[in-house]
Amino acid sequence: MTTLTNENPGFALIDVDKETMLPVNWRIYAMDLEEANQEGSPVWRQVIDYTNDYHLSGGGISPDSLYDLADRMKTDADLYWQFQWDKSRQKGDLHIGTEQQHQAGAAS
Repeated sequence: MTTLTNENPGFALIDVDKETMLPVNWRIYAMDLEEANQEGSPVWRQVIDYTNDYHLSGGGISPDSLYDLADRMKTDADLYWQFQWDKSRQKGDLHIGTEQQHQAGAAS
């Protein structure tokens, strides 16, 4: 766990179907480092639930559903920026639909 990347510290849990042993969900937990420093202890919160937050098809995190997610991000700028914000484990503010975000995406 590191904060060298200017992201909130976090960890992932992968839910696995006990019969098929296939992954069905990927959940990310994080803590707000600034809040933890102010309060004196961390509070871990689930910040991302891939299956629900990204409406993954097929009921899980299969290669097909993740491909579909990536494909949807090509044409849905708000989904793309939500994903980018989630990658930082929701550090800072989310600015979906702002011209500033769309210009930043075009420059990268």
